[in-house]
Amino acid sequence: MKKRLTLVALVGLGLVLVGTVGAQESQQPVPAQQPEMQQAPAPFTPTDPRLQRIVELVQSGLSESLIAESILREKVPYSPTPQDLLYLKQNRVPESIIAALLAVDSPTSSEPVAQVSEPVKPAAQEPAEITVGGLVMRTGALRRNRPGTVVFVDDTIVWRDARDTSRNVEIFPAGITKVELQCRMVAGETFCYQLEIDIARGDSFNFEDAQKDAGGNRQVLALRDAIHKAYPHISITERTRR
Repeated sequence: MKKRLTLVALVGLGLVLVGTVGAQESQQPVPAQQPEMQQAPAPFTPTDPRLQRIVELVQSGLSESLIAESILREKVPYSPTPQDLLYLKQNRVPESIIAALLAVDSPTSSEPVAQVSEPVKPAAQEPAEITVGGLVMRTGALRRNRPGTVVFVDDTIVWRDARDTSRNVEIFPAGITKVELQCRMVAGETFCYQLEIDIARGDSFNFEDAQKDAGGNRQVLALRDAIHKAYPHISITERTRR
């Protein structure tokens, strides 16, 4: 009897201990679940390294208007890609500065169009004149020789009378049949003093050096050279008297 009471007492005590432990476990606070850590987005890298300098200017504290004005005055074109725009946005670059970058990238005028200019026409050149003065025209044995100037202009040889313009004469090279230089020997040297031009109609014109009597013949030789230059196809013969 005594053993049965002892066993009952032990069983009761065990139940009491189990209940106490279970109550204590139920009273312990359940630790709160920690929220999962959110990872920060990876930083973008600009395709245009110059944009890093723009970010540095913004982070330095300069005003938006000052940075935008500097970009517009620099007039260096930018071509921001979508990645560049994300880089600028990630670094908190204001939209006014981004707009300035896009404005420089879109100039109002494209590359200059090559203009085809019309070929420059050469200015009309005035006919070159060759003038030989210091001459006289022989008009015959009974008439006085007339001083004047021979002028080569266009396709005409013009005698300009120094005393009377009404006596001016035009000689057309196409009608010339002969040009002869009259010379004579003086002190063993040839002295050419007169040049004769014959025309197909039978006319002839004789020109002498105004200084012939004083021993001058430079103007007659100048007349010969002028005919050579203006009309190289006309031959000039030289007739020398002994």
